Amino acid sequence: MPNTAVRISQQGDVFVPDVSSVAIVAGDSVTFFADPDTQTNLCVTSATAAILSPQPDLTMMIAPGGSTTFEFLAAAPGNYCIVTQAPDWPYPTSISCGSGGSSPVLSIQPGQPPNYSGPDDIPQT
Repeated sequence: MPNTAVRISQQGDVFVPDVSSVAIVAGDSVTFFADPDTQTNLCVTSATAAILSPQPDLTMMIAPGGSTTFEFLAAAPGNYCIVTQAPDWPYPTSISCGSGGSSPVLSIQPGQPPNYSGPDDIPQT
């Protein structure tokens, strides 16, 4: 069965996959390769976790330079998502897979850096 390799590279604060989508075919697999210099996290929706074997947690870590492989199980038509992100970022508040299609597709997206609010500006005297 075919395997799709997805290499993730850190570009500034963003972890960018070199593949943005993979057709989901039961029995095929996908392998994620982490950035060689830093840990990479994969965040999945519960619907996505349900069609992967072994079934992952909603957030999983890949060690620097490491990899993890999942086999696809049967999936209903539509879009399924995985977000790639830095190890210290929280699980996204929402993951949008986009509109569904006529066949099952895995969408692999870079996560957006979290918005940190800093202290108010100190008035000048």
